[in-house]
Amino acid sequence: MKVKNLSIFLCLFFILFFSSSVFAQERKNQVTIFGGLSYIFEYGSEADYMAMENDFPVTPSHNSVTFGISYTRFFSKKIGFEVDFRYLLSSKLTLIDPSDNDEIEIDSTKHLAVTGNFIYQLSSGKFRPYLLVGAGIDSLADIKDQELTSKLGYAILIEAPEKKIDFTANAGVGFQYFISSNFGLRADIRYILILSSPDNINGINSVIGAYFRF
Repeated sequence: MKVKNLSIFLCLFFILFFSSSVFAQERKNQVTIFGGLSYIFEYGSEADYMAMENDFPVTPSHNSVTFGISYTRFFSKKIGFEVDFRYLLSSKLTLIDPSDNDEIEIDSTKHLAVTGNFIYQLSSGKFRPYLLVGAGIDSLADIKDQELTSKLGYAILIEAPEKKIDFTANAGVGFQYFISSNFGLRADIRYILILSSPDNINGINSVIGAYFRF
């Protein structure tokens, strides 16, 4: 009888041990779905003005709705590597011709950014602030020529950029809050640099979302 009870105990022990090991291993993976805003700083210069070629040289600062998804693999409780996909929608911009103050309204270009980021969590409790740094590519999406009429009545053709893909880098801070062992909320803010031509593009991207660990 004692041998039978011992066998049952050992079976339960190994089942629990195996289950907890598998569960702990599964929770090293994380998928996050998020949305937010990107603030793009002004770029270009009036010094770049060229009549009939670059009549509207300055792109003003603007906001763009952002959403995306990321996958993170944690190698320890604090260190992980993330693959992040972000899609930036277009927004309305007003461009000004510095020679006569003529104006046109255009739609900014949509962007798709894919980055790989190292994440370092500063704590291992329910609330986990973290730092991140990484790099990747930024691709223009749904680009096309825009035929417009200016405020002064001139026909303006804004040609789509020839170069579609640029190198991008980002760094930021954020936090995760565990509602349960495998589900919670996540938010972060990132400084983004796009090495485009002729002007680099700088921005701040803020998002919030929910994650699931498995």
